[in-house]
Amino acid sequence: MRGSLAKWSDELVNTLQRALGHARENGFSHAGVEHLLLALLDDQDAVGVFLACNVDLDRLRRELLTDLTKQKLGAEPASVGGVNKRRARRETVR
Repeated sequence: MRGSLAKWSDELVNTLQRALGHARENGFSHAGVEHLLLALLDDQDAVGVFLACNVDLDRLRRELLTDLTKQKLGAEPASVGGVNKRRARRETVR
């Protein structure tokens, strides 16, 4: 990645810091997409986009937390946002 964080917006830096903080607080060595999405759920601009796309915010948060708990316990999450990852992977391979 080129450039410095100084070029990034304060909102972006805050969101990334929240994602990293959530990951660390929950024993993860890195922040993944799930952590970033959780952080975005605390950003008013991102919430506006989610709502414009008819995202059920409570369900998204609940499923992300469930999947992160499964990852922490060593189990692969089965789905996020109603998408079955195992089935999607099988269909992609065919």
